[in-house]
Amino acid sequence: MAKHLFISGTSKWAKLDQPDAKFGYYGLDLYLDSEGVKLFKDSDLALKLKDKGDGPFISPKRDPAKLLEGMDEKPKKLIRNGDEYVPFDGLIGNDSKVTCKLQIFKTKNGMGHRLEAVAVEELVPYEGDEGELPF
Repeated sequence: MAKHLFISGTSKWAKLDQPDAKFGYYGLDLYLDSEGVKLFKDSDLALKLKDKGDGPFISPKRDPAKLLEGMDEKPKKLIRNGDEYVPFDGLIGNDSKVTCKLQIFKTKNGMGHRLEAVAVEELVPYEGDEGELPF
């Protein structure tokens, strides 16, 4: 039976509709508060806790090349609607509050993970450039 970790934080650079062009996986940067950092450290996940000056974060991912037969390629996206979560097909803007559901499992290098779902608790609308070049 699969084990799961639910970890909440602030999302940046969510790539959940198409894989990252450079690395080929779905994922996001999840910025953690002190409670989230403790939960992450207690999980023994083989992810690096990073900090580029904005606070500690992890980068959970879903690699389509490493899925078991029958698994969906993309992680599920949900959004809170009152007391329930409903499917969401919009884009997640930076600084949105989210909860990530990670499937965790043992590997030869420690505890591995697979990003199964992202639930949006508080959405910040995505403000992309609509494909226009910035120059």
